[in-house]
Amino acid sequence: APQLFAIPGTLTMEDVLKSVNKGLVRATKEYNSHEAVESGDEPEYAYGIIVCAMRYFQPSFSPYYDAFWQVHAHEDPHRIYGLASMALVTAAYDMKKQHDIPIVAFDLAGAENGYPASDHFDA
Repeated sequence: APQLFAIPGTLTMEDVLKSVNKGLVRATKEYNSHEAVESGDEPEYAYGIIVCAMRYFQPSFSPYYDAFWQVHAHEDPHRIYGLASMALVTAAYDMKKQHDIPIVAFDLAGAENGYPASDHFDA
């Protein structure tokens, strides 16, 4: 959930996704350089990133969510949850296209009771 780590004005969702990808690229190269992988005794490692949106969040969850709540202060909370998911999907899609980051799926994480998937339909 990149929005849990993003800090407005300091660390964007894009920065978070780039950092995750950078770590996975490094780990992939390191693992795939092992003799057992190079010889074919072990399979190569490959990865894809699943971005997670939160069904529910409070401003206290992260600086990003705090700012998001402030910007959308007059919206219904369930609409805010969906708008945040849409912001994540938009950023993730752009990162996939512009930086070739292997984002392969979207997950909606968190408590289901009281926080329906329909809040996030547009995402």
